[in-house]
Amino acid sequence: MPALWAKTDYLWTASDPALAAVNGEDLLPDLAIGRLPATTREQAEALVSKLLTWEDSGQDLGGKAVLVADNPDLGGDFEADVEDVRASFLAGRSTTTVKVSEFGAATRPAILGSFDEGASLMSYVGHGGTAVWASENVLNSWDTPSLLAQSRQPLLLTLNCLNGYFVAPNFDALPEALLKANGRGVIAAVSPSGLSLDGPAHQYHRGVMAELTSGTHERLGDAILAAQRNYAETGLMPELLTVYQLLGDPAMRIQ
Repeated sequence: MPALWAKTDYLWTASDPALAAVNGEDLLPDLAIGRLPATTREQAEALVSKLLTWEDSGQDLGGKAVLVADNPDLGGDFEADVEDVRASFLAGRSTTTVKVSEFGAATRPAILGSFDEGASLMSYVGHGGTAVWASENVLNSWDTPSLLAQSRQPLLLTLNCLNGYFVAPNFDALPEALLKANGRGVIAAVSPSGLSLDGPAHQYHRGVMAELTSGTHERLGDAILAAQRNYAETGLMPELLTVYQLLGDPAMRIQ
């Protein structure tokens, strides 16, 4: 399906959630929607095969979690954000926290190593662009080929700007590249196609993590829908409902 373009306060961007906001004039999606960002039949077949392999192997989101935090600055205290998420939703669970301020030049190897070791859930919080995390460029779309074969692929959440802009004509957005990697990368990603602000994005992050770890949703799309409804009730920056979208299959079984 071609992308639907939506106008936000900052720019025009692609919005799959807008395709699903069919009831009333609000921005809240009314049904679960996701995208397998294939441009060829071969890519589509590979993405479907990756999903089937993930489900048939009995994987879920209950394994190791990885939280990556950009340097705190005027844009937000990203380290405090991930510590809040860790304490609120991942207590007692195997969790690795990678902070750019502490790891420095070792940040990229630490992130790549977390993929290689088979994380089941990963979040990045901080600055970013379509193909990159952080102004220090701690991870980008062109790092994907260096990933090793993984025992499992995680669900990725990126709370930054533009990481889910899957309509770039000449290259893949970072979550898109990770999704397309065969036997590596991620199994799905929730990422923004537009600009995001830290305060509202943190509440969105909390909402998604609460639903993913609640144990009440069998399908990924149901968890995302519940998180979107809860976020809408906060009244914070409604356009985040338009720009944060799922690259992946909303029918994917997560437990």
